[in-house]
Amino acid sequence: MRLKTVVIGALYPRLMSTAEVLSLLRPQRSPESFGPYAVLLSHLSTRIPAADIPAALSWAAGRVQDGEDAFGDLLPQLVRRGWESVTSPGTREPLAQLTAGLGAGHSWPYWPRQDDLP
Repeated sequence: MRLKTVVIGALYPRLMSTAEVLSLLRPQRSPESFGPYAVLLSHLSTRIPAADIPAALSWAAGRVQDGEDAFGDLLPQLVRRGWESVTSPGTREPLAQLTAGLGAGHSWPYWPRQDDLP
């Protein structure tokens, strides 16, 4: 996992597409640890180009079942990015799917927090 983290950190978004990066992401083995992968997940949403937000939201909607700790803060951060670009074409539907999944999932008991929604 460490090598993958280094490669993504070095190459994304200049030399890797968002689709490639999302296909490489896996749930954290130890959500309570704070290693390089956790750091990558905590900052990844800020590196996603605006044009790729709908694809990232769709990917995240399909990962809700992995649980609240699986990808650190990445999914809630993607919700924030989705709200920031809600007027962009193709954003509303995947944002709604992700938000509904997070709100309805029993594996997300602490979501949303006050700062998770606009």
